[in-house]
Amino acid sequence: MKKILSLILLLPFVINAQEKGIHFEQGLTWDQVLAKAKAENKYIFVDCYATWCNPCKYMDQNVYTLESIGNYMNDKFVSLKVQMDTSAHDKDEIKKWFAVANAIKNKYEVTAFPSYLFLSSEGKILHKGTGAKNATSFLDLLYKASSPNTQYYTLLEKYKQGTRSYTEMAYLAKTSQILKDKELAFTIAQDYMQNYLYKLEDHELYTKENIEFIGSFLLSSKEKGFDMFYNHANKVDEVMGRSSFAKTVVNHIITKEEIDPIVWSKSKAIGKSPNWSKMESAITKKYNHICAEYAILNAQLKWYGYKKDWSNLAKYNLKKIDIYGLDTAGLGKLFLNNMIFEVVFMHNNDAKILKRSIELIDVLLKTDSINSAWLDTKANLLYKLGKKEDAVVIEERAAALDPKAMDIQQSLEKMKRGEPTWPMNN
Repeated sequence: MKKILSLILLLPFVINAQEKGIHFEQGLTWDQVLAKAKAENKYIFVDCYATWCNPCKYMDQNVYTLESIGNYMNDKFVSLKVQMDTSAHDKDEIKKWFAVANAIKNKYEVTAFPSYLFLSSEGKILHKGTGAKNATSFLDLLYKASSPNTQYYTLLEKYKQGTRSYTEMAYLAKTSQILKDKELAFTIAQDYMQNYLYKLEDHELYTKENIEFIGSFLLSSKEKGFDMFYNHANKVDEVMGRSSFAKTVVNHIITKEEIDPIVWSKSKAIGKSPNWSKMESAITKKYNHICAEYAILNAQLKWYGYKKDWSNLAKYNLKKIDIYGLDTAGLGKLFLNNMIFEVVFMHNNDAKILKRSIELIDVLLKTDSINSAWLDTKANLLYKLGKKEDAVVIEERAAALDPKAMDIQQSLEKMKRGEPTWPMNN
């Protein structure tokens, strides 16, 4: 009797816990969902998910259950979950929605999961989002979806009808890009830049927001925007607070116009060996040697990476470091270590390159002497150079720092047995 009484006392708390978060409708037909939204004067939220989708499960477990999310959603939306894939374990309720799910997928162009559709009570698309989001980002999406002033498809319809609101066009272009409608994004962006941004006075044009937008949507060296990055690089970098921001944009356009048409066709390499010197001379003549050298070097890295030409890939990676210096800020350290391990150690036997790579790893270790990954890389480089004793000492230190790293433990055992720790087919 006491156990029953305890369960009864706990019941209100269980029910209350279940009421938190988004209330998703169950047992309704699509027509009934539309009717309910119309009767309650609410929008419709459709969570398009797949059974195999981990980001979808993250939303179910960490976002949809939050009280703050539920309070906002339940007040403004009739919500439902629609499974977009099929499986052998689908219940009858899911199967009843197969046809509707397929119709929703085609009509609203659902190509990623999770996808969030925000509709009117008539089923007209108003806003859309994709991908896992934290609570703050999802609430921001909800705010945009529930206001006609920020509903993407509402604003897009006005734009297509000829209404040009320059305060909205940047938002439309960015949202189109997020939703993978690249052609529409660039169409709106070019309209916005040509008819508004490029007509501003310099003190209005050179803002962080405008520069970032132009850099994202610049298409040609003939645009005014290119002149900003090419001839006023220092001014651009100063506004952005980032050195080489302008250089990166200029390189993108030069590569697109001067290198890619010669080297690539539909993401596949053309020919066996590009004439790098001829291209560099042409770019130097049109722009300058600094731009040409930088563009060609980056193109070589892409080319030799695609070809899996490890010798040249190592050579040009090291050349880039020698010319432009080490990037040891943020992810630069991670990329450097990965490049040295994957390109140099795993696929290169040139003693000179191996020794130069050890010097670079030592630069990293001066900033963090107990980084097990960097110690592991150094130990393997030394071992490949034949310095077994030194390599074992360093690898033992790496193994002690990260005893759960099985790759380090295995390399250490191989070193002690005198076995190669690198692939034998290179």
